[in-house]
Amino acid sequence: MQYDIGDAPLERPKEEPKKTLDPEEEKKLTGDMRALYDRLLPSLESDKRRLQFVEKLWRILRKEWPGVDFQVHMFGSSGNMLCTSESDGKKLFRETHFEQS
Repeated sequence: MQYDIGDAPLERPKEEPKKTLDPEEEKKLTGDMRALYDRLLPSLESDKRRLQFVEKLWRILRKEWPGVDFQVHMFGSSGNMLCTSESDGKKLFRETHFEQS
């Protein structure tokens, strides 16, 4: 379906869409959706790598700027746990305190 057609009305469907699925179609769709969900769900290994990366980033920041109290947080899909194993994992840095020497 084309999405750049502006405000032109959509064409009428060639046949009327079903109002309900028959039991076999519903069973297949449910199985397909479950398989997709399971495939996209982040693995424990993926979660572990994500946390290790955040900790590593925090250690690097502390080493480079020892007087700054950094906090590193995940945000976006990685922060709200709607990510997949393939998600990019956005990080947020926040400086909370700087000690003057």
